[in-house]
Amino acid sequence: MRHVLLKAGVYFYQRRIPRDLFSFYPAKQRLIRRSLHTGNPREAGPRAVAEAMKDDANWNRLRRGELSTAQETTNAAEGLLRHLGLTPGEANTVGTSIGDEERRAAAFEAFDDHLKGVLEDYRQGREQQPVQASWDQLKSELDPV
Repeated sequence: MRHVLLKAGVYFYQRRIPRDLFSFYPAKQRLIRRSLHTGNPREAGPRAVAEAMKDDANWNRLRRGELSTAQETTNAAEGLLRHLGLTPGEANTVGTSIGDEERRAAAFEAFDDHLKGVLEDYRQGREQQPVQASWDQLKSELDPV
């Protein structure tokens, strides 16, 4: 049986998360493991197939950019921050030391650079016409992440 693990007399569905989807999951999670709630291999097989089909459908949806839950959006946003070299809450670090101020400034600069790239994509999508985009116009172009 594919994606099935027997542990302490109970079968589990276990599968690696595709590398291109790591950003949608917590930072260190590389495997999905769910109990199939049975010790019977005849029941575990079809349950594992059903779980695999759910994950395949979910992963295809994520690859198309269709986020459906707040947790998926949060995980994707944290993935974007990691891609930018940031950690959640870094821009709000408490402290007034020079090191804290420098880290806060670097965090804001990295995120600002990312938003400038989004704005440039917006401009290119408008056929290089001069754009005086307001924040509301730009927000309409941004996805939830």
